[in-house]
This record gives sequence, structure tokens and C-alpha cells, in this order.
Amino acid sequence: TGKDQVPLITDIRSALLEENFALAEEYLIRLEEGENCRSAQEQYSDSAPDYHQKFLECYNAYYKECDKNSNSHPRNWVRGALKALPHSWSSPNQANSGYLLVDNWIRGKGNRTTVSLINQLLTGLGFSVRNVQPCNGQIRNEQFEVYRATCTPEPRGKRDYDHPIAKFGTAMGDTVNVVCLFGCKGVNTVIQIMTKKLQLSGPTIVLLEGILSLSERRKLAANFKLQTSGQSSFLLIDRILLLYLAALDEGERRTALLKCTLPYTFDQPYTHGTGAVPDEMFFGRIRERNELCDKNGSHLVYGGRQLGKTALLLRCRSIQHHPEDGHFAYHFDIKGKRSAQILTDMKKKLVDQGFISGDCADLEEMCDQLERSYKARRFVQLQIFLDEVDEFFAEAKEDNYEILRPFTNLMQDTINQIKFVFAGLHNVAHTKTANDDNSPLIYLGKPLCIAPLSSSDARKLIERPLAYLGFSIGERELALILARTNHYPGLLHLFGYSLLQSVCSNYNEYYSPENNNPPFQVVDAQMKAVFKKEDLEKEINQRVDATINCLDPQYRIIANLLAYLYYEDEAAGRINLYGYKPGEIRFMNVKSLRSLDVEDLPPLLNEMVDMGILSYNQEHGSYRLRKRNFLPVIGKPGQVEEIILQESEGE
Repeated sequence: TGKDQVPLITDIRSALLEENFALAEEYLIRLEEGENCRSAQEQYSDSAPDYHQKFLECYNAYYKECDKNSNSHPRNWVRGALKALPHSWSSPNQANSGYLLVDNWIRGKGNRTTVSLINQLLTGLGFSVRNVQPCNGQIRNEQFEVYRATCTPEPRGKRDYDHPIAKFGTAMGDTVNVVCLFGCKGVNTVIQIMTKKLQLSGPTIVLLEGILSLSERRKLAANFKLQTSGQSSFLLIDRILLLYLAALDEGERRTALLKCTLPYTFDQPYTHGTGAVPDEMFFGRIRERNELCDKNGSHLVYGGRQLGKTALLLRCRSIQHHPEDGHFAYHFDIKGKRSAQILTDMKKKLVDQGFISGDCADLEEMCDQLERSYKARRFVQLQIFLDEVDEFFAEAKEDNYEILRPFTNLMQDTINQIKFVFAGLHNVAHTKTANDDNSPLIYLGKPLCIAPLSSSDARKLIERPLAYLGFSIGERELALILARTNHYPGLLHLFGYSLLQSVCSNYNEYYSPENNNPPFQVVDAQMKAVFKKEDLEKEINQRVDATINCLDPQYRIIANLLAYLYYEDEAAGRINLYGYKPGEIRFMNVKSLRSLDVEDLPPLLNEMVDMGILSYNQEHGSYRLRKRNFLPVIGKPGQVEEIILQESEGE
């Protein structure tokens, strides 16, 4: 049949034959959502080449050249050598830039030119260096010298970044430690100096005046992860890596440096699944970002727990906040707060900026003062992102949302040069059904739904940061990760975090220098071990529970009604592939849904689809739980029945 020609059908069958039901369900969901072919939807390659693999491929050639000239500074022989070695310059000017990089390699302990050389070397590697100073208290009989390079970090608010490593980007701070190692013998000595003697905090680069064989480099990776806490990490450049970086165009070197050094020490780019995300680690949501950053775009945002609403708002705030250009953006978390408390919170920030005085008594007066400030040209544009607004919107609903009128009037009067964005859960979602032409909601427009990440964005969040740490993941392993995390960005962060931490604590179980690691291939057993960790499974269940059971009571009862139908079919030995139609779901006239007719149920069900709780089969007009493993989170059969009976009392 025609469906047999669809590649995802073949993938589903293969997963079922392997009894990998989570993977089969993942493919089935994506087939229902309109995907036909994994390769077409998932094909993704990092915008940067695989510099680490290319480095390994030409390692022996570079090593031989460096070993042959070990008694001479590279500047004396680099021009002839690099022309004969693998290189990828795009022009003669780039070749000259590479030669200059090598010319600025360090020249020995106590050399008076070291400060100048480090300055120019780091500049050639893509750092914006302001000055370099030696550290006080240098010890004469030690094998090392320590310098502090004052650098300009990567600016926040860029729309795109070259790499996802915030430690050497937006979170770099003003100082980079530079350690010059001379006459250093063996990788254990390097580790001893860096993690025991120096224990430097912050971004650190080690310039090793010597060469490491590939086996020694891999031993460094193993010993650093096995013998240290990973807290005193560093990027190590020896003569071999120096030559490889010099053979690239100048614009490629910083990315190549990270990809060729981080696999041998450590970095943790992921969060523990909650909290702020560095700008570099925010992936996807391009349409949503554009909508929220556009002054004429969406004003309302909703989505379930752990779908990344706050991360999105903070990313948009970062993109829009450029005080030097008169563009200001602020984020306020107003969870559980009503209008009086919200006014107090906003006044603190806006008074500090000189946009309002401290004597405004209500939101209307605050908006009037903001309009006067705008007309007085104290700012060009102002965006305010109000997060967790459900309590505020519950208050607003009591008076047909009239409390929002000052905000909408201000936006109209300034042609959205002042823009407010309101983000929340069910109380924002329900504004879709508002139909009063006199309500301020009409101006705010249709809410923007934040759904689970698309397959391509979810895999970028896993693949791209891990690639900088030297890891690659097979297609089936990657699909299983997406299946188990439900494409939730918070859970993907949690998985990435746990995977990297487990590598340090269980390195010998999966990797060794004898197996030519790094690079590292994430194997099935390793991945499953991460998921089996009790705390990780607990975290996942808690987050799914927060989405299903801790939102609108109507969502909760619908989830329980669906669970009841699942359990009934299971007990009767029936198989329902497509789910249930609205009339079947509302098989009892429960209290939470009593005010709704059957034809009023689809908008509510569609909200749950948007939030990643349900899946909709367009062909059959039916709904089902997006993941079957939501069932035990909703409740066991007896618990589900009890909730439905409680909701049915007084029918």
C-alpha cells in the first residue's frame, strides 16, 4: 500500500520487532504529526565542520613534523612545513595569518616578550584581547608561568552564536587564565600542576611548549576524568594543535580550538533541567522568537510545564535589550501575584531606569508615565515580558480583563514601541475562546503556544553541545532519547547534564585510550544506565506530573477520563490505535466539564495537544495520550476511578 512506502513505517516495524516500544511510539507520534521520513526531518549537521575528526586524521603528519623540529622554534620552519602538510586556507592572506599565529608561539621561560606573544596569539585564535599581565608571585624553579589576559566576552543578545560553550562565550567574564608550561614531562604532570598546584578558576588556556603523542593526549582525557573533579578544566594547546589551528582560516580557529581541546578535559554546557539557559545553549524556537521580538507580533504565550516558556522569554529579552541603542527589555516573574504586587515589582526596575517616578498608584498611572517617557525620548523601544501570569489573569477575568486596558491602550498609543508580553499556563490558553469584542483581549490577539521542541531542534540541543565534548550519538539512540524526554527542553538538558556527569564517574566502563577514545560514541548501555538512575526517572515523572495534574482542573479530569478508557480497553483485550473522539472521552457528565457541550470540548483538547499532553489523529478526529508512559503518572486504575467518581458526585 501507499503507507508501506513511507520510511517511518519501516522504522516503526523494526522498533516493534526489537521490542523497543518507546522508540516505536516516538516514530508513530511523528508519523501522525505529518512526518514521513526520519532522514528528511532529522538530517542535521553542525554548521561547523568536524574539526576534531580532521585533527585526528592528520595528527601523525603534524606530529612527525613537530618531532623532527623539536629543538627549533616553530617560526623557523613553519612556512615550508605547512605548505606540505594538510591545510585549508581560502586565500594567501589566510596563509599569512596562519604563519603569524605560529610566529607568536611562546619562546621559553622568563622571556620578556611572552606578554606580547600571548596577546597576539590569543587574538589570532579569535579572542578580543585588551591586555595581558603576568600574575604576581611567579616561582622561579617551577616549570610554569601564569598570566591573566583581559578579554571582551561574547556579547549577550546576539541572534546566533558560533559555538554553544558559554564558558568561552557570554559567561567568559573579563579574564582568561593563560598557563605556559615549559619542559613538562608527561600528562600526569600537566594534571598535577593544573588541578593540584594551581587550581585556577574561570576559563583557562594551557600553552604546552612541547608535543603530545596521540596516545598521550588520550591518556590525558582518561586521567583527567578519572583522577579529578573536573572543576579545574582547561584548553590545552601544544605545538601540534598550534600547527593544525594555523592551517585553518582565522575565522575557524576559535571553534576548532574548542572542538579539539574540550574532549580531553571537561565542560558542562547543560543545566540541571531548570533555571536560566545561556544564550549559546538556546536552540530552535525561531518562529516563536521572531513573533515575540517583533513589536507587532504575539502578546500572549502559553504552554505546559517544562516546555521552555521562561527560557524563551529570557532569550527574547536578551536579544531585545540594547541600552546603547535606546532599546530596553525586562523580564518579570510574577507567579502567584496580583496587580498590586506586580506594580510594586515593576516600579523598582522602571524607577531605577528613570522611566517612571515612584509615586504612581496603579497600573494605569504607571502606563501613563511610560508613555510620557517615550514621548520625551528617554528610550526608543521598551519590551516587558511578564512571566507566570495565571494568577494575574485570574484576577483580570473577574472584570472581563479590564485591568489589562492600560497595557493595551499604551501599546496602541505608541504603535507597539512599548510592548507587553504575557506568558502563562491554562489561564492564558483559555483567552483563545474569549469572544467579547469590547474586551482588551481582542487587541492582544491569538495566544502563541509553546509546544515540545520539534525533532530537529531537540536533536540539535543534544547533538551540538555533545559534539564539542567529543561525543557522537547514533540515530536510534538519539530517537530513544527524544522519546524518553518527550522533546521537553528541560528534560533534554537534564539528560545531557547527567550523561556528561556519568562519563566522569564511570569513564572506564565505556572508554579508554586503548579503544582510541576520544572521540566517544554514546552506546546503548551507557544511555540506558543514565535513564535508569533513580533521581533522573524521578525528575522526569515529576515534570510530566506537573504538566498533567498541576494545571487546569479540566485538563486533569480529561487526562483521567482518557486513562480510564485506556485501562478499560486493556482489561477487555481491545487495541485502540487512534484514540478516542470527544463524545467518547466525555462518557460521564463530570463537574469540571458540566458547563461544556460535546462540541465545546475540542478547543480544550487541542490546548492539551499544544501542551504536549495529547496527540490528535486528524484522519479519525480522535485524541490519545501523546505518550503511553503518561498513564502511570496520571494514576493507577483504582486511583483514576476514584477521581472520576469524586468528579461525578452530585450529577
